[in-house]
Amino acid sequence: MKNKKNQKIELEKILDREFTELKKSLKNARHQYHSFYFSTINSNKPSVRTVVLRDLNDNLLFFNSDIRSSKIQDIYSNPQVSALFYDKERGIQLRINGTAKVNHGNEFARKVWSNVSLQSRKCYMGPFKPGVRLNEWIPNLPEKYLKSDPKIEDSQSGFLNFCSIEISIITLEVLELHYDGHIRFMVDYNSDKEMHYIAT
Repeated sequence: MKNKKNQKIELEKILDREFTELKKSLKNARHQYHSFYFSTINSNKPSVRTVVLRDLNDNLLFFNSDIRSSKIQDIYSNPQVSALFYDKERGIQLRINGTAKVNHGNEFARKVWSNVSLQSRKCYMGPFKPGVRLNEWIPNLPEKYLKSDPKIEDSQSGFLNFCSIEISIITLEVLELHYDGHIRFMVDYNSDKEMHYIAT
C-alpha cells in the first residue's frame, strides 16, 4: 500500500501528463483531445455537442462559438457545464465540471479573433442562426465566399457573431483503463487541487 505522499506524486504525474497531451492537441487536429464533448443545461434538460479545444491553462479551457448558438443562452441561464475528453488509443477519459463564461465583443474576444483563420472566419458570417429550421438545405456561409476565403476586410463582419467560451474547472476526474484494474481519481480545484482516488 502506497503512503499518501507517494500517491499524491503519482497522481500529479498523471495529471501533468494529461495536460501535456491537451496542449499537444492544440496544434494537432488528429489528436484524440483536439475535440471534446461540451454539455449545458437547456430548460432543465442536458444538451451536448462536440467543440474544438482552442487554448488552455492550469484551470481554464477555451473554445470558439457563434454567439447566436443555443448553447450561449444555455450558459447565460445556467453557467454550470461539463466537458468530456476521451483518448480511445490510450484508454483515458477526462471528465470536467465547471462554470462557463462568454467573451463576446470584448478585448479578449478580439485578441482570439485576430488568430482565427480566414477560412474559419467565414463560418461566423453565415446568414442563419445555428440550429434554425430550414425548408431546404442551404450552406450557412456567405454565398460570395462558398468556394473561397473572404477578404480580410469582409471577414471582420463575422466578429459580431464570434465569441470565445472559457470554462473554469471546478473538478477534474481522470479515468485510466487497465486490464488489471482501472485508475480513477478526482482533482478538486476548489480545495487547492486536492486529489483522491475514486472506485471504478
